[in-house]
Amino acid sequence: MYQNLKAGTFFWPGSDVPINGTYPTLYNVFNSSVIYEQRISGILKWLDYSKSERPDFYTLYIEEPDSSGHSFGPVSGGVIKALQLADQTLGMLMEGLKQRNLDKCVNLIVLADHGMEMTYCKQLEFMTNYFKQIDFYIYAGPAARIRAKDVPKDYFTFDSEGIVKNLTCKRSPQHFKPYLTPDLPKRFHYANNIRIDKVHLLVDQQWLAVRDGSYTYCDRGNHGYNNEFKSMEAIFLAYGPSFKEKTEVDAFENIEVYNLMCVKKANSYHLPYGRPKVLQKKNVYCLLSHHQYVSGYSYDIWMPLWTAYTVNKPEDTSALPPTVSDCLRADVRIPVARSQNCSNYPEGLTFTRSFLYPPNFSSSALEQYDALLTSNIVPMYRAFRDIWDYFHNVLLQEYARERNGVNVISGPVFDYNYDGHFDALDEIKLHVNNTEIPVPTHYFVVLTSCKNKSYTPLNCSGSLDALSFIIPHRPDNTESCADSQVLLCRAASQLAGLQHLLVPGVVPPQVQDFALPLVGLHEVPVNPFLQPVEVPLDGSMTLWHISHSSQFGVISRLAEGTLCPIMQIINEDVELYWTQYSPLGYTTSDYSAMAVPQRLQG
Repeated sequence: MYQNLKAGTFFWPGSDVPINGTYPTLYNVFNSSVIYEQRISGILKWLDYSKSERPDFYTLYIEEPDSSGHSFGPVSGGVIKALQLADQTLGMLMEGLKQRNLDKCVNLIVLADHGMEMTYCKQLEFMTNYFKQIDFYIYAGPAARIRAKDVPKDYFTFDSEGIVKNLTCKRSPQHFKPYLTPDLPKRFHYANNIRIDKVHLLVDQQWLAVRDGSYTYCDRGNHGYNNEFKSMEAIFLAYGPSFKEKTEVDAFENIEVYNLMCVKKANSYHLPYGRPKVLQKKNVYCLLSHHQYVSGYSYDIWMPLWTAYTVNKPEDTSALPPTVSDCLRADVRIPVARSQNCSNYPEGLTFTRSFLYPPNFSSSALEQYDALLTSNIVPMYRAFRDIWDYFHNVLLQEYARERNGVNVISGPVFDYNYDGHFDALDEIKLHVNNTEIPVPTHYFVVLTSCKNKSYTPLNCSGSLDALSFIIPHRPDNTESCADSQVLLCRAASQLAGLQHLLVPGVVPPQVQDFALPLVGLHEVPVNPFLQPVEVPLDGSMTLWHISHSSQFGVISRLAEGTLCPIMQIINEDVELYWTQYSPLGYTTSDYSAMAVPQRLQG
């Protein structure tokens, strides 16, 4: 509608409420008593309107098989009957299109918003096992939330932090992890709204978090679990002249459907898939081109919105050269009043300066000078910079070697109000040393390579693989329990998540292939038949997610009362491997900050 097109909606989540003050051109208020045949007839009636009246885009919603999945479970006779009904409904739509000679010229997408998981009454986490007295209200289930009992009276005085503290690492095993709203993984986009409760429980698959033993809504289907669980994946079917025939692709985010419709081409070494789009209309920025990289420099935040470059497959395994020290030059293309300088970072700060494009990616000192510019620096906590440097100097090189080269887009994120959208300048709360240089809350990285590793990112004509991260920028991280657990790669994000968050509103180029997999990062259960082999890693940073066909997970355990991690890497053939990394002095809380495929050494 914002592109002067008409939309017709015969039921769709949110279609009967104003969004940005507008409704669809044609819509109906949801009424579950309207049978499916009547809904199809309504869509076909709209198609018969004159060209000036009929919509350009249509949506249709039916409640099955979701309703039956809740009642009978995902694998049940009730769901089979519901699927048959849904199939008949879709058949009626296709027959109506065929009668109008439209079956070959419309694009049709069939999708769902979630999967379904079976739950069991013997797999319940009772809050009565954690609290002597329950004086709060809990929304029980797979996505449990806790709030004050008396709202709105006690909404702002409720001790949410105390609740989370009392639920953190209290039992073993514990089948949920508590979060305060601001600390939820960014990819959930579920934080800054008065209607969102302050305490959330991320519950294990097939488990439910409930108040007490009176709970009975179990032994049936449910959803709302971590959307990276396999059981939460949903259907996606596409038919029409814009889609390939008889083609099956790997799983991707259904909210990436928009990207299927937006294909852009570019012929650039560092931006082979097009320039990132800046959504914030009033942002003033300029393109800075260099031999090794391209940046979109913002006059408002005094640093790049994004930096893009391509890392070719390394010719050998030798270490990168060190960065030339004490040789930062002013970028004369940027006004002095809008540029950072060395005096902004005196000794003694918890911050220091770092680079979005690593200067030592250039082989010689002379070539490094092109990146040793004030327009390439960003503020970083000192502990975070160690992670950042290790990611680029070691992990990115390994990934480029494995993937036959990789294109990189990275930059700062500002989300102080944790609403999942880029902050306005007046919402940014922390600046460097009383300057106007804002401190990012996160950094994003998008790695894109060719799905067929015989090709480089630059000559890839087929599908792409994209791996993305939104990495929390903190002085430290204190989320991990000092107990046996499987640590999720929480920094891993998705391109959809970046669209509203990249600062200030940078969107990666919308390439059709970005709707293909962004690498699924799933919690891996311990195999009870394996005898663990513990390998102490001397406090080095050690959380890796293995993304090879033969490996499927990492289990990291911290010795009680120490900061010495123990890692066990399990092969699907029930073989054990271990790998050693150079100690960098990380604390255990840093482990959840990275998630990059890593070659194992037996």
